[in-house]
Amino acid sequence: MKNLILLVICFISSYAVAENNQQPISKIYKADTNTVSGNIVRYYQTLDNPCIKVQILKAGGAGLAVSSLDFCSISGKSFNTDFAETWLEKGEFTDSELVLTLRLMPLRLTKDEIQVCKFTVENGALSGPHCTAE
Repeated sequence: MKNLILLVICFISSYAVAENNQQPISKIYKADTNTVSGNIVRYYQTLDNPCIKVQILKAGGAGLAVSSLDFCSISGKSFNTDFAETWLEKGEFTDSELVLTLRLMPLRLTKDEIQVCKFTVENGALSGPHCTAE
């Protein structure tokens, strides 16, 4: 009986660890991957978090990120607390940068803001965002 209880505890523990190491695909809102400055770059946003993850992936690494950046604010304003809603409208890749277009709904009843934010890859490292209002 002791062995059975121990086996059940081990099974439940390993299941919880496996769950924490994987992000279910069903939570992905928008995502894309392409090459920027010779590096594989991916961005994604999940349904449960307004932040956008921007990553440089290891070539042949089955999705393993070598560099990662959480994009969670613009001009000192947090996507989590300073806006009523944050939408990633589109992402575009050029040879030298990733360009994300965001629609930000302010907390007050005013017009939505459109921000175009650019990320570059220099020497294998992400830089940015450099955002401008549209």
